[in-house]
Amino acid sequence: MSFLKLPSPIVALLNRISNRSISTLTISKINSAESPQQSITELRDHLVRLDQQITETQQNLIAAQAVSIRAQFGGNNGFLSNFKSRKHFSDAQQSAQWHLTYLQQLIKKRFRLTNKLDRLTGQLWPKRLRLLFSLICFILIGLAGIGLLFMSLIAAIYVLPIFGLMFYLYYIIKKRTGNLPMR
Repeated sequence: MSFLKLPSPIVALLNRISNRSISTLTISKINSAESPQQSITELRDHLVRLDQQITETQQNLIAAQAVSIRAQFGGNNGFLSNFKSRKHFSDAQQSAQWHLTYLQQLIKKRFRLTNKLDRLTGQLWPKRLRLLFSLICFILIGLAGIGLLFMSLIAAIYVLPIFGLMFYLYYIIKKRTGNLPMR
């Protein structure tokens, strides 16, 4: 007789674990033909090409936005020129939007490749820790600035009655000595 009653899902899980055969677990090596050094150099070359594509796309995006601005503000105010201006403006906006989405895709791809390269070179965690440390420092400096601003505001409010009293006394003294014109 058993004093411990386990729920049925746990019993089923334990039975599956105990009935699993060892032959189903295998270790496989992926991409054994290439050396890690060759993969690192390929990733670096790919990152350089990707950086060139990113700069080219940024330049094209700026050019498309410039054409959009010129189409919106340039030309005559006639009906035909307004129609032409709207057509060019919408085409330029579509081109700028396409370049923007393509740029975002390239940046995401660069981020993934950089992470992959960092994993291969062993620099992933040191970079993440540096980023985390920088973020924490930035947050602490921001909080210290906000705290300093708040404390200076409180100090100004605290000192305000003292300065008011000083100006009031100065006014009374000047009034009694006759140097201030009477109203």
